Amino acid sequence: MTRFGYTLMTEQSAPRSLVRYAAQAEAAGFDFEVMSDHYFPWLDEMGHSGYAWAMLGAVSQVTEQVDLMTYVTCPREASA
Repeated sequence: MTRFGYTLMTEQSAPRSLVRYAAQAEAAGFDFEVMSDHYFPWLDEMGHSGYAWAMLGAVSQVTEQVDLMTYVTCPREASA
């Protein structure tokens, strides 16, 4: 069976906008939502790159049925 997903681009939109887009994507009938996870925007002009795992937590509060995931999870070095 074909499933359709919606991509939430952390580099292109602010966190609150992404949460709103996620709710709208579920209402539109998407089956899953994927979020990018980068340290910083691709271009300085983009100005965003929110922490994907915190945003997925927020998205989980406004969605009920869609599967949630990241494309790639960047390894983060723990500070000493």
